[in-house]
Amino acid sequence: MKINMRISIFALALVLPALAWSGSFRVVPIKVYFEPGITSATVKIVNEDSENLKLELDAQKWRQSQGSGADELSDSKDLIIFPKMLEIEPGKEKIVRLGYRGKPAAKEQTYRLFVKELPVIKPGEMALKFALRIGVPVFVKPLQAKTKLAIAKTEISDGKLLVWVSNHGNSHAMVTGIQAAGETADGIKTLAADASGWYVLAGATRKFIVSLSEKECAKTKVVHLEVKQDTKSFKSEVSVSSNQCHSPRKHQE
Repeated sequence: MKINMRISIFALALVLPALAWSGSFRVVPIKVYFEPGITSATVKIVNEDSENLKLELDAQKWRQSQGSGADELSDSKDLIIFPKMLEIEPGKEKIVRLGYRGKPAAKEQTYRLFVKELPVIKPGEMALKFALRIGVPVFVKPLQAKTKLAIAKTEISDGKLLVWVSNHGNSHAMVTGIQAAGETADGIKTLAADASGWYVLAGATRKFIVSLSEKECAKTKVVHLEVKQDTKSFKSEVSVSSNQCHSPRKHQE
C-alpha cells in the first residue's frame, strides 16, 4: 500500500507543472493615515525581485460584522488610486498616489488598499505561479480620535475560551494579544495559553479565540484573562466547570 502510494505521488509530480511563488515586493508604509482635513497620501512600492513586476491596485471599504467581528470588504469609490496598474523594474521603486473623496465623519472611515501582483508566465515555462497580494489598512481619522476597548463577554465552550472585545471609541484600536492563565481552586497554576491580536474597528466588537488543552482545562477552576493593547492592558476572570473543557469529538467513518 505504501509503495503504491509513493509511485502515485511520483507520477503526479511528473505530470503536474511545478509550483512556484511569483516575485516579491514591499509596500511602504504598512498603514496609511489620512489626518483630518488631509485628502491625499502616497505609498511606495519596491520591487525586490530580479524580474519586472506588474501590479494592479484596488481599494475596498473595510468593516467588521456584528457578533464575530469578522472582516468584511465591499466596493467603494471613496479612494482614488493613481496609477491603478504599473510595472516596476528589478530593484526599482514607484510611488502610488491616493486621494480621499469621501465626506468628513465623526467616526473613523476604514479601507484596505490591495496591491496584487500579475504573474507572467514565460513561453515554455512549466510552472503554476502564485501571485502575491498585500492588503494595506487605510484610516481616515476623525477630528477627535478616541479608542475605548472593553471586554464585552467571555465564554468557555468546547475547550475554547471565547473573548469578545468591544471598541466604544470612534477610532480603530489594535489588540496585540490575549493571554490566559488557569488555576485550581487552591491557586495552583494549571495552564497558560494565548491568542494573536487584530484590529477592532470603531464601534465594532470582535471575537478572539484562545484554544485550551482539554486535560489542563479540566483541572482549572478560574482563568485569569489579560487583553493587551499597545502599551495598555485590561484584565478579567472567567470561572470554569469541567464540562466546558471537552472538545467536540470527530465522527468516525
